[in-house]
Amino acid sequence: MVIHTGAQKSKGARAARATAHGVSGVSRFRSNDVFQFAPNFSVYVLPHEVVCLYSEDRKFFLHGELYVALAQAIGERGKGERQLVAELGAKFPVDQIEETIKRLIERRTAESQRLSKVLEDAGIKIDSVASRLLGKSGREMIEALIAGERNPGRLADLARGVLRRKTDDLQMACDGRFTGGHGQMCRLHLDAYDHLTAKIAELDALIAEAAAPFAAVIARLMTIPGIGQRTAEVIVAETGGDMTRFATSARLAAWAGLAPGDNQSAGKRKYAAARPGNRYLRAAMTESAWATARTRTRPGARFRRLARRFGKGHEKKAAIAVARTLICIAWAVMARGQDYADAGEDYYDQRDQRAGVSP
Repeated sequence: MVIHTGAQKSKGARAARATAHGVSGVSRFRSNDVFQFAPNFSVYVLPHEVVCLYSEDRKFFLHGELYVALAQAIGERGKGERQLVAELGAKFPVDQIEETIKRLIERRTAESQRLSKVLEDAGIKIDSVASRLLGKSGREMIEALIAGERNPGRLADLARGVLRRKTDDLQMACDGRFTGGHGQMCRLHLDAYDHLTAKIAELDALIAEAAAPFAAVIARLMTIPGIGQRTAEVIVAETGGDMTRFATSARLAAWAGLAPGDNQSAGKRKYAAARPGNRYLRAAMTESAWATARTRTRPGARFRRLARRFGKGHEKKAAIAVARTLICIAWAVMARGQDYADAGEDYYDQRDQRAGVSP
C-alpha cells in the first residue's frame, strides 16, 4: 500500500492534499523521519513532501516523533492495519529519549556547578582536594555541613578511600563560613541533582529495554575505541543496525553528516564545512572521536596525526575526520558481523615505512 501526497507550496495545500488521501494532522511530521510499524510496513516522511507510506522488504528502525493522527487514519482502513497500529503503540522514539537524557545530564551538571558556587561562597573548597565534589566522601561532607557540623577535623574524617591520605588538606578546605542560608541552598541543589539522576536512570531503563534485541550488535560496536554503551545505542537507534540500506561505508558517513564538503573554483579548493546529516549520529561520533585522542590505538594515532597536520587551534577538524573514520569502522563491524581488531598505534608509521615516506 502506498500513500504519496507529493510536494506542496503551502501548509494549507499540503493539509488539503493529505486529507484527500485520508491522512490528517500530517503537518506534525518532520522531513526525513522514518517510522516502523512492523517488519515489512514503514512510513517515510520525504524531504519537502508530506508522507510516503509503503509496505516493502526494506527495514527501518523507529525514530522521530510519534504520529497519532496518521496511526488513526491508517487504523480506519482495515483490521490488519489496526493490528499494525497496535504494534506501533508499543514502540517509542529512541533518539528522542537519548536527546532527553543528554539534556538531563546537562541540567544535572549545571546543578552540580551551582552547588560548587554556593560552597565556594561559604569558603568551602572540597572540590579543590577531591576529584569529584559529589562522590561518596564529598556528599557525606556536604550532608554533614547541612546538618550543622562545622568542625573541619570531623568533616575531614568523613573522607573515604585514598582521600583519607589528604585529611590535612581537607581540613583546610572545610574551614569556612558556612551558614544556615548556605545549607538551605545546598539542600535545594542536592535535591534537584538527585531528582535528575533518578529520571536519567528511568530513561536508561527504557533504552536498555529497547536495545535488548540488539545486544550482540551493541557489544560489537563497543569493541571500537572511543565508542561506549551510549554511543553504540545511538548508532543502533539511528541506523537500525542493518547496513543493507548503505551500500558502502562512505554512504553511511554521508548520511551521518560526516562527509567532507566540496568547494572548488578555478582549480582552487576553498573552505567547505561537512555536509548536513543526522545530527544525533554526528554528535555521538564526534564525541567518540575526542575520546580516542589519548588512546594508544589506530584511531587515536590518526587523531594526533591530523591535529599536527592541521595545526594548533584546528583540533575540531581532526575530530570530524576521525568521527568519519569511526563511523566507517562501525559500518564494517555491523555489515560483517565481526568485532573490531585494532591495527595498533604504530599503524601509520609502519605504512609510511613500507611506502618509503620519511616521518
